[in-house]
Amino acid sequence: PQIYNAGSSVRDLQINIDNAHMYTFHQNGILMQRGANNSNGGAYSSVANSYPVRAFLNFDDEDNVVHSKGNVSSVNDTGTGTFTINWASNFPDTNYAVTATSGGNGGSRGDDSCITFGATDHAVGSIGVRCRKFTDNNFTNSENTGFIAVR
Repeated sequence: PQIYNAGSSVRDLQINIDNAHMYTFHQNGILMQRGANNSNGGAYSSVANSYPVRAFLNFDDEDNVVHSKGNVSSVNDTGTGTFTINWASNFPDTNYAVTATSGGNGGSRGDDSCITFGATDHAVGSIGVRCRKFTDNNFTNSENTGFIAVR
């Protein structure tokens, strides 16, 4: 493995793991994956941005328990099947993407449910969440919800 500067006028940091996993840590803070120095081109055949996970959450809305989290300061239960995730560090803008799953262990514990996001646009510091049943479209607390946010 190598970590090096590409030249005296370049402020980017080059990282070469094994000639198949190569990265540039750009001076603006963006980590980019670079193509490898071999015939198959490595992971990318040219430089491409890498978008790391900025936040994650595993939350039990049925029992109001956070099982694991990253960059989440708190979760506010705002009613049956609704809650707000508050980010520990704000996103740079509201153009982030969140994907989520929900489920339960049977009965009324949120099985056959899906996650949607609040009626308002998400904010840099939080996002409103709604959990509804597929079967009747009513709000429900889900025993297990999982979230990943990227930007």
